Amino acid sequence: MKNTIYIIAIIFLFACKKEKSEPIKKNDLKGKIKTVSTSPLQKTFFSYNEVSGNLEKISIIADDTTLGYTIKRTNDYIFLVANLNFITYLDSFEIKYNNEGLIKKLFIWNNGISKDYITVSFTNKLNYFSDFEGNISLTGKYDKFTLVNGNYTKYIHKYKSYFTGSDIQRIDTFAITYTTLPYNKYAPYQKLLLEDGGLLDYLGYDDNYLFPQNKNLIESIKIDGYWHQKYDFEYEFNSLNQLVKTRISSFQGIEEYTMEYY
Repeated sequence: MKNTIYIIAIIFLFACKKEKSEPIKKNDLKGKIKTVSTSPLQKTFFSYNEVSGNLEKISIIADDTTLGYTIKRTNDYIFLVANLNFITYLDSFEIKYNNEGLIKKLFIWNNGISKDYITVSFTNKLNYFSDFEGNISLTGKYDKFTLVNGNYTKYIHKYKSYFTGSDIQRIDTFAITYTTLPYNKYAPYQKLLLEDGGLLDYLGYDDNYLFPQNKNLIESIKIDGYWHQKYDFEYEFNSLNQLVKTRISSFQGIEEYTMEYY
């Protein structure tokens, strides 16, 4: 009888030790973006879930102001709450994505309280924001994309201008050239439509996009139509082949982005 008790006690002891010796495995954050600093003094900090490795917090600090996003994920949804100076009262966002990580729907709640929300659906095809046409005064419509060797080289932007007091439709044509460098999700203004520093841009750090990205990094963007502008891109990498600087030149001057990594 005593032998039986000893055996049971030993089994119980080893079982407890085994359970104790298996902590939750933490995700290796090495190589993920940590901060991005821009030419006008502004710095963005990125924090990640230590288990999943997904983005968890974004803090954008400029002067004495901090704009933050808190991010939570389920199997196919991303929930974001925006706050200013750590007070949660700005918009809330709910984003649905598919198995490939492509964003399918975007729900926006004003002040994080109201259930009167805006819904945007994306087809992830080359009719970007087509479901936003009813609200064209705010976003416009991007259309007629040309894809060459895995890169989007041309598209048009249709929108309405109200600056003159009349409802006038404008059309701009975007022509894009590319380097031979492979696409880098941390490089600014690479996710099309000059979209940088917005929610959809940051979600690209976790490989969630509106549709598949380019094959290479952008060399230049030329805009003709109502607006005339040209942007030239330069990239700098460290010994680990990590992108550490991006310079964007235009007639307005040079904007520089500096990246730090975990």
